[in-house]
Order: sequence, then C-alpha cells, then structure tokens
Amino acid sequence: MSPTDYRREFAAYTSAVERARFERHAGLAERPDLRPVEERYADLWSRGAVEDLARALEEAPEQFETERAGLRALLGAARLGRAEAEAREVTEELGRCEGAGGVEWGGGRVGAGDVPGMLGRETDAARRRELWRRWLDALRPCDDLRAARLETLRDAARDLGFDDFGALRADSTRADAARLAAEAELFLARTAPTYSAHLSRWAAL
Repeated sequence: MSPTDYRREFAAYTSAVERARFERHAGLAERPDLRPVEERYADLWSRGAVEDLARALEEAPEQFETERAGLRALLGAARLGRAEAEAREVTEELGRCEGAGGVEWGGGRVGAGDVPGMLGRETDAARRRELWRRWLDALRPCDDLRAARLETLRDAARDLGFDDFGALRADSTRADAARLAAEAELFLARTAPTYSAHLSRWAAL
C-alpha cells in the first residue's frame, strides 16, 4: 500500500471510529460496535502495510523533514495497530468477561462497566472504597485473560523488532516521559494554591 493510499484509508478509519465514539457519548448509541469498521480497514494493520511504510520512510530523503515526520507517525500507528490486531481475539474475550461481571450494590446488581461512573459520583469515601473493592473482586476472574492479552502484545511487539509492547508504544507515540513528568510537576505547582484554597473552604463547610 502506498503512503498516499494509507493516509486516505487511515483518515477514513479514524473518522469512522470517532463518529462511533461521538454517538455513544451523545447518547445516540449505547455501545458502538466497531467490528465492521475493524474488518473494513483490516489491511491498515497488515504486515505488508507496516513493511511498505517502513520502506517508504527509509527511502524518503533526509531533507524532506515534514514527509518523514508524517511517515514516521503513520508507521507508528500501523505498528500499534498490528500489535492490537494480533491481540484482538483475546481482547474481545476479555471485554466479554469483564462485561459479564457484576457488583451487588444498593440492593441490586450493577454491571461492572457501570462501576467507574458510580465511583466518580459517589461522595462518601467509605462507600467508594467498598464499591472499588467489590469491583476488583468482580474483575479478578478475568486476570488470566488480562495476562494473556499482555503476553500477546509483547510477542507482537517482539515480532516487530521491539523488546516489549512498552518499547513499541514509546517509539510509536514519540512520547517524552521525562518532559511530560516535568510539565505535570509544573502544572501541579501552579495550581496547588488554588486547589488548597478551594479545598479548605469545602472542608470548612
């Protein structure tokens, strides 16, 4: 697949995914079914696509910095997509396992997928801790699948020439962890006085 074709297809894929997510957040759909989208654009994550992009990046002249940056970003997305595609079967099984779990709460049974929202809305610390504990207990039967997914991602990353999935993600996203940590510390330092002032007023009430 040529870089031009890959860009066009990748843009269409991203648009379809974001549209499905928007419909869910807007209340137009309960849970987006992305399987048709993944099947339609499965070629984006093929080994051939990854190799074509890697070859195009290698052949792009050094002085074409913008072109190389674009190719590098596409190659990173293709590699991550390749790893996720390899793990898709166990990822879907993990999703079914987690979705089947439930938590006894408030005299009824709550789906595991609804617990994060409830934790965000619960104002009582003791109840939050208890709900969190029950949620973790409900998810524990899925630990084997979670471990299998991580192992599959690791193997896929190694097949692409990386030590593990973390190394693949770091290379693909070009994220500078040290810089992000420094910026986070600066943000916290700047906002701490305002946060503390509001917290003191709230505590006084």
